[in-house]
Amino acid sequence: MSKSEYEHASSESPSSGGRSEYSAGVVRETSSSKVGYRSGSWRGLVLGTAGFATVSAIVMFVYGLRIWGSGSLLTTVLGIQLSLVAITSFLVAHAGRLRAKLLEVKNWRRPEWGNNVENPYEIEFDQSKTIHFLLIGIIPTVIFAGFAALVLSKWTFPVENVLLIPAGQTVLIAILAMTCSIVWLMLARSFDAIAGDEENSRDLPEAESMMEAAWESCWAMAFLAVVMLSRQIVDWPETVLSIFFLAWSLLVSVEQLCRLFSGWMTAKATHDSFKSPTVVFLRYMVFVRGNPIKSFFFTMEQKWGVSFRSSWSIRFVARAMVPSLVLVFFMAWALSCLYVVGLGEFGVRKDFGKIHHEIIEPGIHFKYPYPFGTVMTFPVKKISMLPIGYEKKTSAEYSYIWTKEHGTEFEIPLNQEESFVVNAMVQFKIKEDPTGFFNYVEKCQNPENAVSEFAYRALVDATMGRTMEYVMSVDRAAFAKELSDRLQKQLDAEEIGIQVLEVSLLNLHPPVSAAKDYLEVLSEEIRQESKLHTAREQGICRQYQAEVQAAAEIAQAKVNGIIKVQNAKNETAGVLQAHETYRLNPGCYRFQFWLDNAQSVLEDRRLVLVDESIEVFFDSQKSGGNGMSRAILSNAK
Repeated sequence: MSKSEYEHASSESPSSGGRSEYSAGVVRETSSSKVGYRSGSWRGLVLGTAGFATVSAIVMFVYGLRIWGSGSLLTTVLGIQLSLVAITSFLVAHAGRLRAKLLEVKNWRRPEWGNNVENPYEIEFDQSKTIHFLLIGIIPTVIFAGFAALVLSKWTFPVENVLLIPAGQTVLIAILAMTCSIVWLMLARSFDAIAGDEENSRDLPEAESMMEAAWESCWAMAFLAVVMLSRQIVDWPETVLSIFFLAWSLLVSVEQLCRLFSGWMTAKATHDSFKSPTVVFLRYMVFVRGNPIKSFFFTMEQKWGVSFRSSWSIRFVARAMVPSLVLVFFMAWALSCLYVVGLGEFGVRKDFGKIHHEIIEPGIHFKYPYPFGTVMTFPVKKISMLPIGYEKKTSAEYSYIWTKEHGTEFEIPLNQEESFVVNAMVQFKIKEDPTGFFNYVEKCQNPENAVSEFAYRALVDATMGRTMEYVMSVDRAAFAKELSDRLQKQLDAEEIGIQVLEVSLLNLHPPVSAAKDYLEVLSEEIRQESKLHTAREQGICRQYQAEVQAAAEIAQAKVNGIIKVQNAKNETAGVLQAHETYRLNPGCYRFQFWLDNAQSVLEDRRLVLVDESIEVFFDSQKSGGNGMSRAILSNAK
C-alpha cells in the first residue's frame, strides 16, 4: 500500500476511529516540523558548497581539456578533485532527505483495522536510498575515477610531454586560485563551527566530512597559486603537483566507492539514524585539523592510541621541527649553487638577471644560489620536426589517400583562381656557433611558432603567381631545396639562431574540397591522352603493314621480272636453236615445223588414216576416257 492510499484509508475507514485520524495527523505534523526546522539552517550552506565546487570543476575542465584555453594537466586533475568534493556535497545534501524519510518510518503507527498493512514510508526510504548511493554517489564516482585512471595512463607519462599552463597566464590563474582558496577557507571554518556545536552536529552529522573536503579544496587552490607563481622561475613543480593530485584523487575515489557500496548494503529502514558514508580516511588524516601536520599527529593519537602529549621524544620532534625545516631549507638553498648541463646541451648562466655570453659545456658547474643565479640549458643536438601545411590526426583516423580527410590542412593561394595544399615536414635544430646560439637564447621565445610562420612565408613566396600545373609537375627535390634555402635565409635575416636541416615534401595536391572536380578533369585528360596514344599506335601499325605489303609486292615484282627474263632467254635460245637447225637442213626443219603445226591443229579432232595396202584403218578419236585409239576392221579396199 502506498502512502497516499494509506492516508486515504485512514481518513475514511469507519473502523479506524478518531484515534487513527489523530495519529496520522500527528505523524504528518511532526515529520514536517522536524524536517523543516533542522535542515533549513544548513541546507543552503551545503548546496552553496556543492554549487561552488561544481562551477569550479567545470571551469577547470573547460580550461584543462582545451575546450577553451591552452589546456593543462594540472587544471584537469583539479577538476577531478573538485568533482569528488561536489559529489560529497550532494550526498550530504540528500542525506537530510533520507533522515526525514527515516523519521517518517519511525513515527508511523500501524492502523487497528489493518494488521497486514505495510509501512509505506519504508518503500520511499528504499527508493531514496538507491538514488542516494547509486545515482548520486557510486555512478559519478566511478566516472571520475575512470577518467582519472585514463589521464594517468595516457597524459601523464612521459613527464616531459605533460601539458603545462602557458607562462603568460600563470599570474592571472594564481590570483584566481588564491581567491578560491579564501572562499574554501571560509566554507571550511563554517563547517568546522557546525561540527563543534553538539546540537548542529546532530542535525548535520556529515559536517566533519564537509569540513575536510573544504580544507582539501582550500589547500589545493593554495598550492595551485604557489605553483603558478613559481612558474616564473621553474616548471617542474607544476608537473609534480599534477601527478600528486592525480594519485590523491584516485585513492580518494577508490576509498569513497568502497564506503558507498558498504553503506548501500548496510543502510536499513530499521536503523535509528542515517549518516551518509562521506568520511574518507585520507581526508581525515590530512585535514581533520586543517593543518596537515597537526592532523596527522591527531589521527595517530585518536585512531591508533599513540599519545604524543606524554612522549618526550615526540615533544622534542615537535619543538625541533621548525628549526629542522629551516635548516633543511637553507641546505637545499645552498645546494642550488650546483647545476648540471646534460649531454647534448649548452648552458647559459644568468647572474642577477644578466646573461653571460659564454657557452657552458656539459658537466657539473657552480653558480650563485637561487634566485641570484640561474642557468638555462638548451638541447643543441636535438633535431625537432614540425609539420607544415597540415595537422595530422591520430593513426586510427589517418587516411593515406589525399582525396579523403586526413587531418586539418591549410590552403595556399597560387593566383586569383587556384590554390593548393602542401604537406611538408621541416627538420631544424639550434645553431651551435656562439653567434647563432646566443641569438637563439636572446631572441627566440617560441622556436616552433617562428619556424612555422617563416615556413609558410617561404612557401607563399615560392608559389605566388604559379599555376596548378606547374606545382603538380615540378621537381619535388628541387622545390624542397628551394623552400629550405628560402626558410634559412629568412631565419638568418631575423637572427633567430635556428638551423634548417631539411624540408621534406610529403605531398602536394589540390584542396580536398576540389578533389572530385580535379579527378574528373584529370580522368578526362588521361582519356584524351589514351585516345591520342591509341591513334598513334594504330597509325604506326598501318604504316608498318603498308611497308610490309610494299616490300612484298616489290619482291614479287622482282621475282616476276627474273622469271620473264629467264623465259625471254629461253625463247631466244629456242629461236637460235631453230635458226641453227634450219641452216643445217632447211627441208627437214620445214617438215618438222609442218608436223608440229598439224599436230597442234588436228589435236582433239577425229582423224581416219586409210592405206591402200592394208584393210585396217585407225580412228584417232580416243575411246572412252582411256586415251587409246580404236582399230576398225574393214573389208573395203
